[in-house]
Amino acid sequence: METIPTGGLKVWAVDTAEGQATVEKMTGIVLVQALCRFLYAKPFEETGGQEAPMCFSTDSLNGVFNPSLGQLPEHLAKIGMPSGQCLFCPFSQYGTRSKGNGNNGRGQACQQKRLLLMLTEGSQMPQVVSIPPSGLKAAKKYLVDLQALGLEYWQVLTEITLTDAKNMDGITYARPKFRLVEQLPQSLLKPVKNYRVELEQQLPVNQLAAQYPNLPSVTDSAA
Repeated sequence: METIPTGGLKVWAVDTAEGQATVEKMTGIVLVQALCRFLYAKPFEETGGQEAPMCFSTDSLNGVFNPSLGQLPEHLAKIGMPSGQCLFCPFSQYGTRSKGNGNNGRGQACQQKRLLLMLTEGSQMPQVVSIPPSGLKAAKKYLVDLQALGLEYWQVLTEITLTDAKNMDGITYARPKFRLVEQLPQSLLKPVKNYRVELEQQLPVNQLAAQYPNLPSVTDSAA
C-alpha cells in the first residue's frame, strides 16, 4: 500500500517485496475508487488506524455501526451516537475530531477518505491508495475534470505527486496533486474494463473499505 509520510515529506512510502521504498510520484491506472468514512474509538495519532472502526461507510452516505466493539469511549459518547445517515451523524460534523490530548481539532471525528485501487507502474497487483481529507478536494476536481473531457478515471494514466501545504496551526504536510498523463490506447480499454469487473466481483467496495482499517493508513496533519 502507498502512503503519505508525516512531516510534509514529498515522497510516497511504498511497500515492496524487498521492504518499504520511497518514490516522488505514483503513476498508474485507477481501477476502482470509493469515498468512504471511518470512525475509530481511539484517535488516529494513537493507533495509526490499525484497528477496526466503530462505524464505517462505503459511500459516505450510510454508516454501519459495529456494536461488537463495545460501548463508545467517553470522548465519543459526549458527542452522541452514530447515525445511520452520515449527513446527519454528529461524528461527521466539523470540530469533533480528537487530537488525543483532550482537545478537538477542526476536522471530523468520522473521517472521510477516498480509497483508490491503483495499478501502478512496475506492479503486478493493484495497490490501495488512501487519499486523506486534505486531498479530497483535489481528487474530486480531478474526477470532475475527467468527466468534462468525456473520460472515466480508469481510461487514463494518472500521476499523483505531493506538494507542500500548511494547516491553520502552521503544521507542514504533503497534499496530493493529480495529473492526467495520457489516455489509454483503445487496445487497452476493453482489457482494463474486464479487469475492473473482475476486481469488483472479487473485492467489492464494501470489502475494500472493511479491509482498509487493517492496512497501513495515511497520516493526515491538515485537520
